[in-house]
Amino acid sequence: MTGREYKVGRNRPPKGSQYKPGKSGNPKGRPKGSKNKRTILLDVLSSEVEVRENGKTRMVTKEEAIWMASANQAMQGNLKHTELVLKWSVQQEVSRAVEEYSDRLGQIMADDAVREAKRNGRLPASNSPKDLCLWAERMGYEAPGTWAANERLQKYLDSGES
Repeated sequence: MTGREYKVGRNRPPKGSQYKPGKSGNPKGRPKGSKNKRTILLDVLSSEVEVRENGKTRMVTKEEAIWMASANQAMQGNLKHTELVLKWSVQQEVSRAVEEYSDRLGQIMADDAVREAKRNGRLPASNSPKDLCLWAERMGYEAPGTWAANERLQKYLDSGES
């Protein structure tokens, strides 16, 4: 077998049937503007319908109308709808509890991070002008503002007020 020969076999199709360089295997591709199933479902469920309650009509999303109908069926004793509504309400409670927990955990972590940064000098000890200026000097920042503003700030710092 010479160097120019090409062995056809497993995972080695004939050269003639391979895609040519620069040519796509799917030349038309996915049409622009085509939607996947999830997007179509969300569009359908978010469209509004007219619902009559207690003699009055109002507009609600199809998703809300489905839940209202399921709740009504559950109230009439339909076990499948009762199970569906109860499962959904439990899932909502669990997700709400997880969200509250993660929000609180995030707040605790953020508070700890701020305390640690203040301890290490990466943040000023407080928002008072004195602490901000001392921190800015320590960090190598120039005081912001005009010359007159810097003069007023220096007078404030020299006066000893906080």
